[in-house]
Amino acid sequence: MSKVVYTLKEHSRTDEYHLFESVSNPEGTCSASSKSMCKAMEWVKGNKFACQNEKETFLKCAKLGRQVCGNCMKELYGTHD
Repeated sequence: MSKVVYTLKEHSRTDEYHLFESVSNPEGTCSASSKSMCKAMEWVKGNKFACQNEKETFLKCAKLGRQVCGNCMKELYGTHD
């Protein structure tokens, strides 16, 4: 069974960080989605952090403050119908 985790990547043009939903597999591998959670950024090589659970993601993003995309954070905690 795979587990949903999160990866943070930096946008090269804006220097803003975006969250990517990722999957952590039992084999120890982790793969990020092709688009950020806000859909504004495509996958790029290199991570600020990878494969973190929701709590760790929140704490690490909070330390970065406004550098993290607000729309990605909204998607992390938003209610979806």
